[in-house]
Amino acid sequence: MKKKVIIILLTIILCIPVLRATEKSAAKAMLFSAVIPGSGEAYLGSYTKAGIFFTTELIILGTALRVNKEVDWATDTYQLYAFNKAGIPLNSDKDTYQNAQDYQSSADYNEAMAHDSWRYFVLGKNNLDAYYEYVAANRIEEENGWNWTNDKTWRQYRSYRMNKQNLEMYNNLAVASVVLNHIVSLIDTALTAKNRRSKMDHSSIYINPDIQNNGIRFGYAYKF
Repeated sequence: MKKKVIIILLTIILCIPVLRATEKSAAKAMLFSAVIPGSGEAYLGSYTKAGIFFTTELIILGTALRVNKEVDWATDTYQLYAFNKAGIPLNSDKDTYQNAQDYQSSADYNEAMAHDSWRYFVLGKNNLDAYYEYVAANRIEEENGWNWTNDKTWRQYRSYRMNKQNLEMYNNLAVASVVLNHIVSLIDTALTAKNRRSKMDHSSIYINPDIQNNGIRFGYAYKF
């Protein structure tokens, strides 16, 4: 993520002579905005909107970088807790950690899995052999199992896991906001280029990430 910010800054510096050109091309402006939101607006002379889009891009990238670090920290937290409290080996696969979130012990998981597969294979399909094969393939052996000694530790683990999952959702939202900021800047550049030709640059589109409310805010403004 840091590399992307550096690349954006270097690209802007290299594009300064182009942005100052007197001959303005709508296609070139849209290409600039597709790469760096705000650069197309700057190329067309709409410096206020350029600043808004570029600042939004930096804010979103900074948010994504921060949340990505928090995801890594949250992952380390629940994995270490699971190792210390339930004996789950560090860096186990995702299914193991998810099952440990859903079941208090591997014995509980095995029991529920066998019960569900009995209903499906034996009662539903009358296939006892398939039932035994499925149970053998999906059973968690004792050396790979876990056991939360009490509800308190289990609830704490689930809290750590849910925190990590929420952070992942915020991170995905930030990434989506980056993509949308590029798209919205591209559309706004097209409108700006069109209005520039007609000498009526009154419209603008903007996007603001709303991390707190798990959303994104769009807006379109037209000045009469």
